[in-house]
Amino acid sequence: TSTETEVDEDFIITWSEAETNSSNCSVKYRLEWRKQPMKGSTDMIQRANTEGDHFKITGLKYNAEYEVKLFAVNEQGDREPDVRTFKTKSGLPEKPTITNTETEVDEDFIITWSEAETNSSNCS
Repeated sequence: TSTETEVDEDFIITWSEAETNSSNCSVKYRLEWRKQPMKGSTDMIQRANTEGDHFKITGLKYNAEYEVKLFAVNEQGDREPDVRTFKTKSGLPEKPTITNTETEVDEDFIITWSEAETNSSNCS
């Protein structure tokens, strides 16, 4: 299962496919994710089904914690889920750095700085 602990608001979760005890039962997967904290939360559990070994989760909120459950499912039922928690990035840019080195300046002066990095793939 993905090992990232801080992700963007859209990301792809991956996992190793489950082994089957029977050639007659194909394994599918069910994902459930929910924003934390769960106590008193009105956020709905999001669900998705897939047959592959990855899934793109979209529309998460910045600076939030989420719990994801991955179930292996076949005709016999659901297996106990693998449960992971992760945080989304803050969405804020990194701190810029002033690059001027002068400690004494005239009445008028110019400040230069290095460009701040963004913490989101969806910011321009």
